[in-house]
Amino acid sequence: MKFLTNHIRDTENPQTYWQHFRVAFVNSLKLLYACILGIVHAFFPWWFPFDTSTAVIKAFKILVNTRRHKSELREHLGEGYVLEKHLKDED
Repeated sequence: MKFLTNHIRDTENPQTYWQHFRVAFVNSLKLLYACILGIVHAFFPWWFPFDTSTAVIKAFKILVNTRRHKSELREHLGEGYVLEKHLKDED
């Protein structure tokens, strides 16, 4: 049974099975719904504008706030990546 808990305890911020289940399940359901809206939006751009991107951003924020994905963030965003630098107005 240890293989069931290795993943959820193998980070800087370990979770219980049920904490992990809740975050993973709820976040995935929201993303699945957003995916469907995104497909509809692809055909009808006036329907659901920004709904999918907003859901992805919120899901990303949830993952970042769990403090369990530092290595993935570094791998995919690069060492020293700072989000705020991308939000500033260009001069």
